[in-house]
Amino acid sequence: MLTLPTVTFKSKEETDKEKSAEIARQFVVVNGMCLYKSSGHNSGEASTWFPNLGVITQGHPLSVSAYVMRNYENMVAKPFLLLDAVPKFPPEMLEMQRCFNYDSKKTKDVWDRFGSVAGMLVSSKLGGGLWDTPAGKEFKSYLEKNHGEFYQNFPAMQLSGIPREISQENQAQLNDWIAKNGGKLDDIHKDLKTFISEAKTLKRSSGISFSSQHPASRSKPEATPSQAQALDPITEANKKILELLEGRYKKLNDKHDRRSEAIALIIEKIKNDYIPANKLIDRKELESIENKIRADLVTKGDMQKLEHFDKEISRETTGSVKKLLGKNSEHEVLKEKIDKIANGVQESIREKRTISPRRA
Repeated sequence: MLTLPTVTFKSKEETDKEKSAEIARQFVVVNGMCLYKSSGHNSGEASTWFPNLGVITQGHPLSVSAYVMRNYENMVAKPFLLLDAVPKFPPEMLEMQRCFNYDSKKTKDVWDRFGSVAGMLVSSKLGGGLWDTPAGKEFKSYLEKNHGEFYQNFPAMQLSGIPREISQENQAQLNDWIAKNGGKLDDIHKDLKTFISEAKTLKRSSGISFSSQHPASRSKPEATPSQAQALDPITEANKKILELLEGRYKKLNDKHDRRSEAIALIIEKIKNDYIPANKLIDRKELESIENKIRADLVTKGDMQKLEHFDKEISRETTGSVKKLLGKNSEHEVLKEKIDKIANGVQESIREKRTISPRRA
């Protein structure tokens, strides 16, 4: 199972001639292809994943076109904006447009948004939206029949629980995030044969976060069985610890408690620095993570966010009301659970190092 990091991009768009609304779209990078989860605002296909090239800003590869900048600046770049904008679909697949009980104009718009067969396949694998409709299910059956190699070789995927948020004011950060996670801003992956070949490599690495599958890292030699076994206990422990933290985040967020924002920063730091490095998280590391977040915010000069983080993490770790009642705070209970998991792994590793095979 591959865990894919995600980000949510929020932008204000006109809903009619006089009103505007904030539209939130979730983004993910799959094997070099960036996709966003449609709000349905423009496409009419809410929750369908469509390929894209990030947001068009100054410095974006498509910004060299005066036409693009005049008509699409600050918008999410769709596949049809590429210079070779004709979607890469075989004739028999274009015939399958008849599966969709839409008017011809809308059907063509949906096809243009996918951009290629590879785009359709990945979208169908992520599921939701169009693929949950009767027409979408019928079309996916066609894809599975004619592109079985993709479905056999592409690993199962899951999205990370808490996406980072990027506002329209900081939209250049979206393109940076896409590039950091191996996504392309100048091409939609159209070579299906190469795409499937790369998917086989990803399937062999299916225990690794997608964020570590940047093209530059794919050439590294795979771990030997003994190395993989040594890493497994830490990987499993960190997964359980991350689930505890995400559970705490959800509980706070559901109550609109702003402590959730501090927990979200901790989770993001773990996913970016600790999970890829396979570094075990315990109580001491959790406190170290808090200090690293403070240092990062100081480096960025974001003193307002630093003050907010300090305030909310203090509320979270102190649990003053429960202390007055002689009870442990929920955060303290959380840390005790984390320590129990981490200590179990450390003990297991120590035992393996001290036990040697007996000679016959």
